[in-house]
Amino acid sequence: MHRREKDKIYMIRFLVPYMEFLRVPQVSWLLVFGALARLPYSMYPLAMILVVQRNTGSLAVAGIVAGSAALGYALFGPLLGRLVDRYGQFRVLVGTVVANFAIFAALLIAVISDTSPVILVALAFAAGGSLPPVASCQRALWPVVIRSAELLNVAFAVEVMLLDAFLIVGPAIVTVLVTLATPEVALGVSAAMIAVGTLGFAASPLSRASRGNSVRKLLVGLGPLAAPGIRTLIVVTALTFLALGLIRVGLVAFAEERSTINVSGLLFTALGVGSLAGSLGFGAITWRLAMRVRYVLLLAGFALVTLPLSVASTLPVMAVLVVLAGSCLGPVTICEMNLMRDCAPEGSLTECYAWAITATYAGAAAGNALGGVLVQIAGWRVEMLVASGVLALAAGYARIRQSNLAENPSLPGAN
Repeated sequence: MHRREKDKIYMIRFLVPYMEFLRVPQVSWLLVFGALARLPYSMYPLAMILVVQRNTGSLAVAGIVAGSAALGYALFGPLLGRLVDRYGQFRVLVGTVVANFAIFAALLIAVISDTSPVILVALAFAAGGSLPPVASCQRALWPVVIRSAELLNVAFAVEVMLLDAFLIVGPAIVTVLVTLATPEVALGVSAAMIAVGTLGFAASPLSRASRGNSVRKLLVGLGPLAAPGIRTLIVVTALTFLALGLIRVGLVAFAEERSTINVSGLLFTALGVGSLAGSLGFGAITWRLAMRVRYVLLLAGFALVTLPLSVASTLPVMAVLVVLAGSCLGPVTICEMNLMRDCAPEGSLTECYAWAITATYAGAAAGNALGGVLVQIAGWRVEMLVASGVLALAAGYARIRQSNLAENPSLPGAN
């Protein structure tokens, strides 16, 4: 058999799990409308910054406004997830999308009308806080539509690959819209895509069939945070993305030191490409190790492959090392999604995924802030070493608390 034919057969076998996943009924609907609703989440922050800067003349105000939207999303996500778990997806998604579209429209009008920055910050906070929880809803539906542990692993791999693709494609779409039209058009298109995608997702039979849980105690107290496994995952997720925030700031500093042009965007893309490749491979493999064991090993591996970033000397070398580091990010996130599903108390899965998103945002924000200070004090090389240390801490904490990540046998495909 020719080498080319062997490679073709290998590639087909590699893609078989993904083809099986796409053939599952309702999957295509959820993916298409879920992507349409979630892609703008990587578009509107940049569009918002450009709109506010253009109309106020202040990049500082624009940054605060965009940061306020991110804060609103992080704070209100778990509450919306809890409401979904209690009342079902359809009512919460439709209610939030109507409010969100109206708030985005009000924000656009306020910016164009030269309204006070305080009002802009408040409206941006409301816009972020009212973003429909499509991501949490989509992840919560996968165990419903898929009854195989292997295909669930593929589903979460696709989730992570979509996130990586959104981070690359979203800003590019905004750039095109701003070039062809205006930042206001880019922000308006983002809001419209969120609305159309969310309504399409909510109209799916699976989403409409989500009736919620009648246990009213889900609306009070700590909810799923009372579960040790969920608390462990939130801490580890926050530490992981704190390290990622440090890495990103370090890459910006490296690019400024090594090049007369801004190539940090290319290094960020390399990180996304590595994560995408790692997720693709991870999802196609049938694993024998328990998910919690994989999680610890991948976190430790992430810490190890981050270490060489501190000794990179040229842009090509750094790009290759960044791809290698990124290859662990996607699989770590896939494990986190699986373990959230396994550890979630009954009737709280959507809120659990919302808390994971909040931990991601909080960790990344802390990493960005700490990274800025570290770069000024010690330089980007030390920053990369600290990032590796934080990942090692995350791996150690996950290992110590591994018994809390016990699988829930009542859930399909727990492993």
